[in-house]
Amino acid sequence: MAEMEDKVVGVDTGSTGDMWATEKQAEYGFAEIRRYEGLAPAMLDLQAGRIDGYVSDIPALQYYVKDKPQLAVVERIPTERSIR
Repeated sequence: MAEMEDKVVGVDTGSTGDMWATEKQAEYGFAEIRRYEGLAPAMLDLQAGRIDGYVSDIPALQYYVKDKPQLAVVERIPTERSIR
């Protein structure tokens, strides 16, 4: 996450990732958080360079990137929800 300082992060509106990124924005120095209604539009913006990273549920991301070598899941972020 240290590489995301001054970067634009995408999240699903109202998701655990949205809550986590909003809570951690100052700590990690995200320049902006952009909210999306679903994975597909966010992935299009990621590939086009309009966002620098995307925080979402691991299974959905792993499935999406499995046949897209230009994309990768690079970090698992533990949240209160994942610890339960």
